[in-house]
Order: sequence, then C-alpha cells, then structure tokens
Amino acid sequence: MQEAAFLARSPTAAGPSEALKISIPQTGAIGFMILFGLFCMAAALMLLYLKYRVVLTGERCKGKITGIAEQRGGYAVGGYAVKKHAYLVKIGGRQYYTAHGCLFMPLGRKKIGKEIWVFRNETYGREVFQCRDVRIEVLSLVFALAATLCFLYR
Repeated sequence: MQEAAFLARSPTAAGPSEALKISIPQTGAIGFMILFGLFCMAAALMLLYLKYRVVLTGERCKGKITGIAEQRGGYAVGGYAVKKHAYLVKIGGRQYYTAHGCLFMPLGRKKIGKEIWVFRNETYGREVFQCRDVRIEVLSLVFALAATLCFLYR
C-alpha cells in the first residue's frame, strides 16, 4: 500500500526537536483493487453458473464424436473474429456440439470416432458439456484467486 508521508516537529524536554513521521493511506488504489476484485469474483461465478445450469438440470448421455466444427466465438480481437473448434457429438440421431472443444487440432482429430460422456439439456440448445472436463473450474479458480489477492492486498 502506498502512503503519503509528512514530517511534523515535536519539541522534547531534553533537547532539540525531533521529526515524527505521520502516514496517510491513499484511497485511489484501494477503490480500484476492490472494484477489480469484485469483477473477478463475478466472472468466476458466471463461468460456474453457465456450466452447472446444464450439468445439474440436464441428463448424462453417451455420445460419439463425429467431427470437429469451426465456430465463431462471437467476438473479435484485433479486428479478427475469434474461432473455436468444437467437437460434433452424435447422441441418438441428433447432432450436438461441445461447449469447449479441442485446443490443438492434431490432437482433436485423434478423438474422432471415440465415445464420450456428456451432459445435455434441450432447453439450452444443442450445446453439451463433457464429463470430467475441469477446464471451466480451473479458469474459475484462477479468477477467484485473483479476486482474493485483490481483497487481501488492497
């Protein structure tokens, strides 16, 4: 925490005056850290909500990966549309796609034809979440730790 220091003179009975240091904390950095901590905590909870609204209310199904679809992420970085590579999963004759697919295309192509367990809920569309995939929880934990550090070191 940054502090502004002021010097004050205090007379003593024994001799010349000594300098005392008085510190006053600055409030601008504190407000920013609290606001940033609240933003990180909201992001962590939103990620968990988006996944567990499907996991807790949906059904667990076994599906077969039939391919990889290239989808737009819905936002742009540096003027270029962000794309994601989602697995296409076939469950009972209907085609679904995973919420987050493969990170590396060569490794993702090796999974084509394999069966995986997924959570699905028809009310939220054709997006399914893979069972035993902890990427969202890890990202949410990183946001929660960032929020905790902002609250501790404000």
